[in-house]
Amino acid sequence: MRRLLSPAFSPRNLAPLEAALSTYVDGLLDRLGERPGFDVVADLAKPMAMRTLFGLVFKIPEDEAVVFTELMAAQRQAFNQ
Repeated sequence: MRRLLSPAFSPRNLAPLEAALSTYVDGLLDRLGERPGFDVVADLAKPMAMRTLFGLVFKIPEDEAVVFTELMAAQRQAFNQ
């Protein structure tokens, strides 16, 4: 899987997405700043990774990306048991 996705995350391919990523992370941080605490992985890293992968790299609309996220979670759970 890493070999398949690695080219999509090269600096050269991500450079055009930098502004959109920055805006998205700013929004996440703004929402997290209103809370008394948060989990960096669950509340910041995971949503950012999913947004990057599905929305910006593969151009999947955010509402449809939820389905992919749920499928990935089910797959991880099935293989971790």
